[in-house]
Amino acid sequence: MDSFFRRHRVFILVEGAALLLIAALLLCQHGVTTALDSQRAADRWRAGDMRFAQIGAYLANGSGMTGDQIRTLREGVDNALLQGSVAAENEGARLWYDAYCGFGSLTLSGPHGKITASVTGAGGDFFRIHNWKLISGYYFSENDVTADRVVLDETAAWQLFGSSDVAGLEIKVGERPLTVAGVVANPGNAWETAAYGDSPRVYMLYDTLAAYQETEITCYEAVLPDPVTGYAEALLEKQLPTDEAHRTVMECSSRYAVGTLFSLIRGFAESRIVSVPVVYPWWENAARVTEMQAAALQIAWVVLCVIPAVGLCVIAVRLWKGRRLHFADIPEYYERARERIAEKRRERRGKPAESRGRRLFRKGKHEKP
Repeated sequence: MDSFFRRHRVFILVEGAALLLIAALLLCQHGVTTALDSQRAADRWRAGDMRFAQIGAYLANGSGMTGDQIRTLREGVDNALLQGSVAAENEGARLWYDAYCGFGSLTLSGPHGKITASVTGAGGDFFRIHNWKLISGYYFSENDVTADRVVLDETAAWQLFGSSDVAGLEIKVGERPLTVAGVVANPGNAWETAAYGDSPRVYMLYDTLAAYQETEITCYEAVLPDPVTGYAEALLEKQLPTDEAHRTVMECSSRYAVGTLFSLIRGFAESRIVSVPVVYPWWENAARVTEMQAAALQIAWVVLCVIPAVGLCVIAVRLWKGRRLHFADIPEYYERARERIAEKRRERRGKPAESRGRRLFRKGKHEKP
């Protein structure tokens, strides 16, 4: 055994190093693909055996939706699911949910002065999909009795109050007071940080933002049943009021699947061409970056798989060369086996006759005259 390892130590070291590197790359890829929690809303919503998909629709500026169009879209989705006999597994349970938002900029004032912040006007279950870490307070909902609640990020909270523990305090937009419902942490990983930027960010209800400035809905997200792959995406595309030339629709829940990443690699050049005038929100830009990193890592470990594959081929060839049975020997082995079988048959046939003859001989020898 020691001599075997000495003779093949280079081969063993190369194969072992390749396997360890493949494992490390797979772990890195797993870390990249699970880093963005906002891309796993379908997994969090899934219950029982029913499949769900997270779909994102991003619309060009000037081709966005209004609140009335959102309500019409929801009715269309409900009717389509009903006609397709897609129902919740538990009677009365909620089957799907959505979130939408528009973007703007406002000047806010607090005890420490004024800031100009990037504002996201959100509706639906926005914080169910984007459940960023809360430092203090809580999220608002479009079902709240009042529409005067906002969520600040850390940067905005520190610039307005000099603290992040400010839930329940007030800021002002012009002369209108708004209550801070909570403060969310700034992104913690490099991909999100790069897409997030340095500007302070504030989240408020879409209707509240629309009261200050004309705002169109350019981002719509939904978690829908997907009994057959592609069903949810096709359903939403059919209900969107914006034409295909001014929108991008994608299934976010499968963007990191092995097959999807291979497709991205094959069509890399085409995927980098911007043919639709869409401005993605920062979380989608972060997801697109991680998508490319996951694809690069996949290329790396797939290429490295050649080394252990070649190693297995080498072992197979050596085992084949060192085998005891060769094709040329098969006829001889067959003849030997046939002769052994025939010999055993002769032995079985000869033994009963011989024993009978001996019995007759013994009978004749002891017979009385």
